[in-house]
Amino acid sequence: MACWYGLYFLFQAILIPVICLRNDPQSPLVVSWRDQISKAMPVLESMGQLNPTALRCLGVIRSLCGTYLDPSMDGWGRPTEESPQTPLASLYPLMWPTLEMAQLDGVDSILQESTIMDFMNQLPGLE
Repeated sequence: MACWYGLYFLFQAILIPVICLRNDPQSPLVVSWRDQISKAMPVLESMGQLNPTALRCLGVIRSLCGTYLDPSMDGWGRPTEESPQTPLASLYPLMWPTLEMAQLDGVDSILQESTIMDFMNQLPGLE
């Protein structure tokens, strides 16, 4: 359970600039979004020493960003051909735990890990 809450909130927070970058790679804010993502990635990597799920979250970020993180692509990137809601829909289990989970006092770390792992196992290429 080490660093689980930090991982949970950092992962959710970094999804905002990731989705913005994917959906509007020609925005004047691209440099700021890349900077935010680039600062979070080493933190996720260091959290991986305490919680292996952090490395899977890092893999998700890298997978979602792909070439959008490459500064040489400024002005050339095309927006994804998906709704901004598409990537978020598959992330809901992480962002909004079920009511039963939220009502448990002293939630077991296995239950928390299970929610994240269920999501991670659905992602292609991260098995």
